[in-house]
Amino acid sequence: MAPLADPDAIIVYKAKGLVSKLGPKYQKQAAAVKEGIAALPSEQVKRLLRDGTCPVALPDGPVDVSVEDIEISTESQPGFSSKRDGEDLVALDVRLSPALAAEGDARELVHKIQNLRKESGFAVSDRIRIGYLADGALAAAVAAHRRDIMDETLATAMEPGVPPGARVGQADINGKQITISIQRTTSTGEPTA
Repeated sequence: MAPLADPDAIIVYKAKGLVSKLGPKYQKQAAAVKEGIAALPSEQVKRLLRDGTCPVALPDGPVDVSVEDIEISTESQPGFSSKRDGEDLVALDVRLSPALAAEGDARELVHKIQNLRKESGFAVSDRIRIGYLADGALAAAVAAHRRDIMDETLATAMEPGVPPGARVGQADINGKQITISIQRTTSTGEPTA
């Protein structure tokens, strides 16, 4: 965990006018002031927090609103999840790196292979040979995590292609399509009936 150089860079500030404060203070202009407050950009809302007041543009000219007239909320920039409590801010980078996405695809593929094993009536302890047809990022993820997939599924081999006589299934792995096949094998990798 590392401190952020500029925590406000990952936060968008939004303001909402409080009708109970705006009505008595601005009377006929209250609705326009409320709309103006909602339209304030994040930087101006931060300045309002810092300075206590801020001008809001109206058709009849600007009016100054105070921090007591508004409710301030924050949202995280895309790719982050954050929570602010007073002066404290905790932010998590929730973007997936390509390596982490590939690992997730491999884990999901293991799950799909195990489901195909179960649907085919194979025992959990049966050794299998895996075939697959995939493109792009999914094919790269399978190649990068081939050994892990084989270990998790008790596979004696894992190769591109679908051999004749194999049990075949289609799967969606995080929005990417793959055809998988399995065959029961001996511990040395020879297909069995």
